[in-house]
Amino acid sequence: MTASLESGLKRIPRLAWAAVYVILISGGLTVLFAGWAYDDPFITYRYADNLSRGLGLVYNPGEQVLSTTTPLFALLLAALHPVWPDLHSLAVVTGALSLAAGGLCLWELASHPRLVFTRWAGLLFYPLFPLVDSTLSSETPLYLALCLGAMVSYKRRHYRLTALIAALAALTRPDGVLVVIVLGLHYLWSRRPGRHAWRQWLTNLPWQALLIYLGLGLGWVGFAWAYYGSPIPVTLFAKQQQAVVEGSLTFLPGFVTILSWYSAWVYQAEAVLSIPGLVYGLLRLPSMRWLAAWTGLYFAAYALLGVTRYFWYYAPLAPAFILATGLGIDALAEGLRKFGRGERAREGTTEVVTTMVPGRISRMLPVVMLALLLVGQISRLWQMHLAPDPRFEIYQVSGEWLRANTPPEATVGALEVGIIGYYAQRPMVDFAGLIQPEIAEQLGISRSYGSAAAWAIERYQPDYLVVHRGRFPELEAEFLPACQQQVNFPGAEYNYNFDISIYACP
Repeated sequence: MTASLESGLKRIPRLAWAAVYVILISGGLTVLFAGWAYDDPFITYRYADNLSRGLGLVYNPGEQVLSTTTPLFALLLAALHPVWPDLHSLAVVTGALSLAAGGLCLWELASHPRLVFTRWAGLLFYPLFPLVDSTLSSETPLYLALCLGAMVSYKRRHYRLTALIAALAALTRPDGVLVVIVLGLHYLWSRRPGRHAWRQWLTNLPWQALLIYLGLGLGWVGFAWAYYGSPIPVTLFAKQQQAVVEGSLTFLPGFVTILSWYSAWVYQAEAVLSIPGLVYGLLRLPSMRWLAAWTGLYFAAYALLGVTRYFWYYAPLAPAFILATGLGIDALAEGLRKFGRGERAREGTTEVVTTMVPGRISRMLPVVMLALLLVGQISRLWQMHLAPDPRFEIYQVSGEWLRANTPPEATVGALEVGIIGYYAQRPMVDFAGLIQPEIAEQLGISRSYGSAAAWAIERYQPDYLVVHRGRFPELEAEFLPACQQQVNFPGAEYNYNFDISIYACP
């Protein structure tokens, strides 16, 4: 069945079926997740919005602080902002296109005559995998597409293109540098010279590719150092400090929590297949070795950084898992084929064939497994889209109220400033420390969001406070008596756990 389908596809121009695939996948995801949002990406949207309005690549105009970890994504949104004003929907479409591109990359990385199911798993499972789809509206899908694209270019030995894509991955997220480390080490090892061939080896190195990568990377580092005072985003320090807050988890123990979210039968079946599939792939598929090495290095780096657990940090683990699942199905298919051939023995002049697995079953079982897993994933994806983040709507109306009812220069203090700050367009004081690094330092000292917020209110004296009623009772008792409530948004009306009140403070 899969062989005949691939035979039919070969009669269609490669770009044509790729275009149809991208349109179907990206279009479907855009429709399904048009309203999908979470708080962090809106910080980058505000950088893009300010840049497009000539206010600089900043969050609060006049404050040159690097609080976005994805400068390339911010630049892309800023460039397209004049023709697509709604940055949130633009980010969703960009993410959907990126997931489709990532599926094509996995198809290419799994190109091997005997790995039919691996290619189809990469093409279909990846863009429909709930963990990566949950990052739509952020830079993560673009980051993953660039990382996978660099590996595809490297596989084809287009080293200058590899350097360009890998550099863009690093500008999309700093940990993108891990891709070039893995590919660079593989290149050096696979082409290591003999004892007397060092001069020729040095001559043949892809120096142009190296210059492209260093030129783009060092160009951004130099600009960030001059403009912000450091190329390292302050959010890294903030999320390390958030990890020590009471009740928070760091990346490594948080991984166990994330796994508990994916306990349905479809993920358990994929996990069982992925273990032998990983071994099978490391032996059969060179690109799986690069992907597995990059995934392992990524996991180790985030574990060592000690950042707090955010679900989007785990999405880059998905491509290797998905390919390993497909490899597991291919390994099973190969085993069934071997058993299906059976044993031949002669009895007199008659040849007797004993088969342990009937040929039709050996051919159809892997196809059925692939189809069942795909249906299971789509079912889980459908359920996920029915449960969007409830914060979006109530945060959006809070921000819009601030924009309509407060002076443009009024400062606003809030615990989460992504969505609220983007729609408010007011100078924000972030109690979670993502905008002001001094507040992040207080988080590490007090190990409490409430205490850090109290320090921030005293230090920055914001004109308005956005309060989650009942979340920090001591904070409310200390500061709210001196403030005047302006509006209250009942959480029950927005399916949210807290009422949100906005106070004006003297």
